[in-house]
Amino acid sequence: MTVTTRDTLKLPVRKARKAALIADAPIPPLFQQFILKEFQHARLHEKGIIRDDNLEFLHQYRVSLRRTRSLMKQLKYLCPKKHYPTLNIHFKTLMAHTNQLRDLDVYLQKMDDYFDCLDHIHHQG
Repeated sequence: MTVTTRDTLKLPVRKARKAALIADAPIPPLFQQFILKEFQHARLHEKGIIRDDNLEFLHQYRVSLRRTRSLMKQLKYLCPKKHYPTLNIHFKTLMAHTNQLRDLDVYLQKMDDYFDCLDHIHHQG
């Protein structure tokens, strides 16, 4: 690695999980396992978000959190009633912290298009 080049992180690869579906298998343990694995997958993207090498880290982080929240909402009857509101608030807060980051990433990605819309004399301001 030189001063002008920087090592880049690789996106985490999602491992294909093969689940044997059994008709009388209890759903709550599978639900908890999925939520845990999905959250762990999201956490794998945090280092890339901090390094800001690639927009895809933040995107995949948000996708994992949305997937988790969506499943929790659909299957909230499987969560203990006393824990669901707290978990939901925490996941919502995590997502809220990423909203502005995503907006800024999109802006920076399209910044050249925005400059093209302005007359050249306004580029300095």
